[in-house]
Amino acid sequence: MFAAGIPIVSAALSVAFPGEGQSLPAVEQTYVIGAVSVSNVHRDPILGMIGIAALLCYLFLGVGGIVKAALLFVGIICAVVCMFKKGAVMTPAVLFDALANGAKSSITVAAACGVAGIIGGCITITGLASRIITAIITLSHGSVFIALFFTMLCCIVLGMGVPTTANYCIMASTCAPILIQLGVPMLAAHFFVFYFGIVADITPPVALAAYAGSAIAKAPPMKTAFNASKLAIGAFVVPYIFALNPAMLLIDTTALQVVLVVVTSIVGIFGVAAALNGYLFRGMKAIPRVVIAAGGLLMMDPQPITDLVGIVLLLAAVAWQYFGAKKAAAASV
Repeated sequence: MFAAGIPIVSAALSVAFPGEGQSLPAVEQTYVIGAVSVSNVHRDPILGMIGIAALLCYLFLGVGGIVKAALLFVGIICAVVCMFKKGAVMTPAVLFDALANGAKSSITVAAACGVAGIIGGCITITGLASRIITAIITLSHGSVFIALFFTMLCCIVLGMGVPTTANYCIMASTCAPILIQLGVPMLAAHFFVFYFGIVADITPPVALAAYAGSAIAKAPPMKTAFNASKLAIGAFVVPYIFALNPAMLLIDTTALQVVLVVVTSIVGIFGVAAALNGYLFRGMKAIPRVVIAAGGLLMMDPQPITDLVGIVLLLAAVAWQYFGAKKAAAASV
């Protein structure tokens, strides 16, 4: 839970404190599908909620055939009634138009999936994956951090375009043994490789999730992928934290250690996100960005001395930015 929550905090910080001139565009309250405004879609919220609830129960409840068929029937009836009611927004014409647009938008995603599948299949079938394990162990010379870095690169390549379940199977059989041989706890090793196998979905050049999002938003795919990676910087850092300090995964730890690791990690993520965006109270120059990034990275190393040095660097950079922004504001008055 902690390992999954910190990247969300990182993304929230990146959105809350964007770089100067880099703020994400606001979303209007009125949307258009085809030529129909749907700012007030829920004309009959009770009927719509009944249909959604019935379909969710159909998908997730382990009920018998008759009950499941009844739930599906209720969901379909509610959808059809909402569609043909007077003043309905989601008419059959709009529905078919939306389905057609979805099919057109999926072309780029399908092409990326096909190419990624070819790459992943070649790596797995030819035995290259097993050779990668030997090469990483040799290159790391026993250094866990270097092994983690090379393993991350392998996981991102092997995880391109692979569904979640197959992704974990590939990562567990090819990359996790590397870290286990170097002394990383088994649970932390499996979490590490699976984390980066999934992060491949937002990492250029494949970035299937970003391609799907760009098709929906009508945005450039590669620009969307780079922005996704930037917002998810925490997802690239958190696996290193729990691989080097398994306390975040509640392995051989106490409640106090868990709280300490989570707090220092969130503060460190704040520093990295601020440095990446180049803005904290005001635009950041090169030196403050380097200082706050170094402080954030040090806060993630599970050692008391690194935490102390990191918090000093972070406080110095934050104070410099804050008082500089106040001084600039006073001078402009």
